[in-house]
Amino acid sequence: MKKILLLFVVFICANGYSQKDSISNYLDRKFKITSNKNDAKYIETSVKKGSLWEISIYYRDGKIFKKGFSNNNRGNSYIGKHLVFHRNGKLSKKSFFNSEGELEGKVLALFDNGNRNYTGFHKNGVPSGLWKYYHYNGNLAAKFYYDINGDIERYILFNEKGEEFKDEIYTKFIKPTFKNGEEEFSSKMNYLIDNVSYAINTAIDVDFIIDVDGSIRDVWVANTIPNKLRNEIADFFESIKGWKPAVEMNRKIPYKYSIMLNFKTRVID
Repeated sequence: MKKILLLFVVFICANGYSQKDSISNYLDRKFKITSNKNDAKYIETSVKKGSLWEISIYYRDGKIFKKGFSNNNRGNSYIGKHLVFHRNGKLSKKSFFNSEGELEGKVLALFDNGNRNYTGFHKNGVPSGLWKYYHYNGNLAAKFYYDINGDIERYILFNEKGEEFKDEIYTKFIKPTFKNGEEEFSSKMNYLIDNVSYAINTAIDVDFIIDVDGSIRDVWVANTIPNKLRNEIADFFESIKGWKPAVEMNRKIPYKYSIMLNFKTRVID
């Protein structure tokens, strides 16, 4: 806790102030620099290391999100090893960029439970050779073979037990969907806004994971709000049922969903 608090204090002091070899910025939910720390969802630090800049992006609460090296202080073009992390601190993806800022070499992606997500190889910014995709339970889900142009030459698919499918057509990606559409989910959000037990007037940024079984977990509120309100919002989201999970490359995957809730001041009985 002391480490997180100290890190956050350093960021606050550094915001809007830069030295020759060190820069810190607040970033909003779209990763754009903001001067208003209340709008910040992330905090970015850029430290000069030789001819490159080491770019680190943290969640507002101090947890690491991603880091790597860039030839500029905003990380618009990465070079070398690049790491992305899950909210629980575990590695999400390790990849590499060449001097032109294109993905090059091995890539390893992991689920938040530590199991493999996918492995592969990039050549000049496109997939190349054999890529393996895994189910959330760790079993192999698919093998895809890419040509030199990054196009799929052939593939083999497997079910969650690891058994090979015959004559199955793969699904590249489908976003999670709510059982009766976006309108019903929006109505649940309106219910929360109208019935939360706090008189608040602000926009609250909420992230959560739609799991492979359609349940909601790991609710995170970016804003600084009372813990009781934070827990109330988390409990509400986790009680929602009816999501159909995301599908990517022939397997159900956890999906991070973000939403902005606009609360308006009202009288609490």
